[in-house]
Amino acid sequence: MQKNFGIATVVGFLVLFFLGYALYGIALAGFFESTMGSATNVPREPMAIWAVAVGQLLFATFLTMALGWKGVSGTADGAKAGLLVGFLVALSYDLTLWGTTNLMTAAGMIGDVVVFAVVSGVAGAAIGAMLNRGVATAAA
Repeated sequence: MQKNFGIATVVGFLVLFFLGYALYGIALAGFFESTMGSATNVPREPMAIWAVAVGQLLFATFLTMALGWKGVSGTADGAKAGLLVGFLVALSYDLTLWGTTNLMTAAGMIGDVVVFAVVSGVAGAAIGAMLNRGVATAAA
């Protein structure tokens, strides 16, 4: 499984980055815009896309490590673990952010937790598949 760590991390990054963009930046952009809190001038224009990419790469590395330590056994196990990890990470971060700032409403916080958990679940499925790639043939 260790030899697939780099591949699993890159695949996880690609899922997190592009699915995250599709959901946050396109499909649900209006929802998240309408659930911003009272803080002003919060969105960065233009976005520092390099920072988003590095952040997603770091989360993909964390998720790959967590799934590797758990010993995921494939896509379904990776999806469940990714969903749980994403849910807990987003809920802990968003509750802290919501409790200390005016960046988002409660609805925005809940929406972010749900979307991040789903994206993490899909990334977890992809990571789980990559971590176990070639394992069955190696055992045979």
